[in-house]
Amino acid sequence: MQRMLTFLLVIFMLYSCTKVNSLPSDQTKTAVVSYSVTRSTDGNSYDTFYFPPFDSTLGKLYGVSLSMVITTVHFSFTLENHEDSTFRYLVVLGRKDFLSLGGNQNLRVDSQTLALNYTLGPSDNQPGLGADYIAVSQLEILHALTFSDSIPYAQLFNSEGNVAVYHQSSTFGYTLNGVRFTLRGSASDQLVMTLQYHYLAKAG
Repeated sequence: MQRMLTFLLVIFMLYSCTKVNSLPSDQTKTAVVSYSVTRSTDGNSYDTFYFPPFDSTLGKLYGVSLSMVITTVHFSFTLENHEDSTFRYLVVLGRKDFLSLGGNQNLRVDSQTLALNYTLGPSDNQPGLGADYIAVSQLEILHALTFSDSIPYAQLFNSEGNVAVYHQSSTFGYTLNGVRFTLRGSASDQLVMTLQYHYLAKAG
């Protein structure tokens, strides 16, 4: 019986510390402490975001939330037709983002795609010139994508004991048709990662 009561107490403590729900009563007050990191990358990266652990002197931890805002993703590319005749290309630009916590809990962020049509003239055998070639600079393919969720505090710790969030991005471009062409591209992005600790303390 005592082992059962201990087990139920552990379950209750885990639930109360990892779920952000309504406050117990008006005899309590709350505080939210936020830590944010802003980074710019080449759109294809694997980054680690480190955050401070929660501060027990501020009160009892009753919830943790994580949010990522991808403020913008740009893609620049050149496309050249090597066919002997005019050809209409369907170009697909895309972005995928993946999040994981220090404790290896994976959080998937939905991918985004943008499809565009470009009609290029027959090849003139002059690379980078003419009606068979197009250059597109800083095309915005994603704007203000937000991911947020409540997460278990214990799963934020990595094997070194640090509070860590891992982010992997992939930005890409390809054509759905055509055989003889050259497509080259590069990307850039900016994102903000925010970790929030929700504290519960007795009202003073």
